[in-house]
Amino acid sequence: MPKYRLERDSNESPLIQLARTLGAYCERSPPFDWWVGYRGVWTVVEIKKSDVEGRAHEYTPKQRRLMAEYHQRGLPFWVWRTEADVMRDLKARRTA
Repeated sequence: MPKYRLERDSNESPLIQLARTLGAYCERSPPFDWWVGYRGVWTVVEIKKSDVEGRAHEYTPKQRRLMAEYHQRGLPFWVWRTEADVMRDLKARRTA
């Protein structure tokens, strides 16, 4: 059985900072990375680097099980890899 590292993804800090700048409240929440509260709604967020997308070890078995359960029950969860993901999920726009 593989061991899963607890190190943080290198893109995590800037993505969380962006979410906070947009007004989100972010709280760490194992087994996923964060609970994000925004405009009265809480959502589970997992942050992944783009280079692991689609790989077998991208999610832990517990994460895969919970994601399937959330999906089955119509509960939201987000995966953020880029600033565009944060902007999309928070329905935010950059201003000039």
